[in-house]
Amino acid sequence: MLWRDIIGHAEVIRILKNMLASGKIPHALLLTGPSGVGKGMMARIFAAALLCREETGDRPCGMCHSCRLIGRDANPALSGLYDDDSSIKISQIRALQHEVSLAPADGSRRVILLENAQRMTAEAANSLLKILEEPPEGLHFILTSPSAHLLLPTVLSRCLTLALEPLPRALLTEALLARGVMPDLAKSAAGLGGGCLGTALKLLEPGGLEPRVRALSILTALAGHGSAVWWDKAEEFDKLEPEDRRQVLRHLLYLLRDMALGGQDADPSLVINQDIWPELAACRYPSHTALQAMRETQAALTALAGNANARLTMEGLLLKLQNLRETSA
Repeated sequence: MLWRDIIGHAEVIRILKNMLASGKIPHALLLTGPSGVGKGMMARIFAAALLCREETGDRPCGMCHSCRLIGRDANPALSGLYDDDSSIKISQIRALQHEVSLAPADGSRRVILLENAQRMTAEAANSLLKILEEPPEGLHFILTSPSAHLLLPTVLSRCLTLALEPLPRALLTEALLARGVMPDLAKSAAGLGGGCLGTALKLLEPGGLEPRVRALSILTALAGHGSAVWWDKAEEFDKLEPEDRRQVLRHLLYLLRDMALGGQDADPSLVINQDIWPELAACRYPSHTALQAMRETQAALTALAGNANARLTMEGLLLKLQNLRETSA
């Protein structure tokens, strides 16, 4: 991976390249930004640049022995704890402490990468702090986290923080088009991805848009079927995993947002779900009540976050959405 493989984030790349050129590299760097924005990729490329053997050209070069080893995840000078859903425990940090006590394996530098550093337990964070307070010569930490505020202030104070912001929708759409995605689908995925290329690409994986299919089916059921179908939807919703339920309601919010823009008169550039706009328009949900429907949907999301009964929550939401349709007719 090279700098040119990164989409956007030009200012962060400029800062990192200036560090490399000046030799003024912090012992601990923290990259922040939402999930899927590219923190992990940025971290790996900067780690490769720190360990690159190229002396005159751009680093990382991708061609030297160190870069080739990193490309195979086999460089002994790079270690760490990579993206995982589990917490980072003190035993794992202590294992890293043992590693950094050893002499550099390949050259004068070692790099430790900690992805999702916010998952450190308090004990693990305090153990890491001891290393950050007196880092061995040639050791560099690269941490990632959705937000700097999720780390202990004592750890944060030892890090130089750079924030990766979500990308403009147009730039994200362009990146997806370059990958061969159909135009309307690229625009939809870019909008639903929230400015994060990784998130948009996940949506385009098989089954990635299934929650949107379920959300659209809810609006379709309200548009043309009786209450028996609504209860079927509530039952289906109840059988989903908690995160899948949240995703369905989030997609329902996006669909209602598109309707709130003004139905058939909506500016096409503002519509997120452009690839399914004909199906969405066919649901005939009045645009002037869509905003209230969004509020009801958000209230359902909040209720689920408070461990409300999923089936009762969906049944209540369906009744409210249908009442809004009828009163606005």
